[in-house]
Amino acid sequence: MKKIERLTDAQIARFPEFVKKWTEIGLCTEPADRLQAEHGIRLAYASANLKAPVKIVWAKDYSAHLGGRMAKKNRKKLDQAILAHGEHTGHFHEAHGNGVALYDDGVLEAPSGAKVTHQEHAPVVVPPGTYDRLIVQEFDHFAEESRNVAD
Repeated sequence: MKKIERLTDAQIARFPEFVKKWTEIGLCTEPADRLQAEHGIRLAYASANLKAPVKIVWAKDYSAHLGGRMAKKNRKKLDQAILAHGEHTGHFHEAHGNGVALYDDGVLEAPSGAKVTHQEHAPVVVPPGTYDRLIVQEFDHFAEESRNVAD
């Protein structure tokens, strides 16, 4: 297969469509299609030549996981709610809003919702809730390793 060197004008013109689609997917809080998700998990393991999990555990909601972390007495509230720093650009994602707090264990509290800003794109509005800040991983098939996505 030939490597794509440059996108066509038609492909570039479709960027807003894909940004909207994947932003909606990323912020979706609808119930998961568990059968489809479990099938996808098993396919991912198979494509990596790994043994798939025997059992996939589904929690009623994520707050059960967060509950234990939030109960920690030695949690430290950070001065700024900077969710991620760019390794190459110096840019960062930061959460702003009434009552927004980020803790050293990665828990973000946004009781009234938050606006997440970045120097290179429009703000993203996050609904009220408690969130676990996770860093997206990518898999390098040539190096056969996973790593944090770099900005």
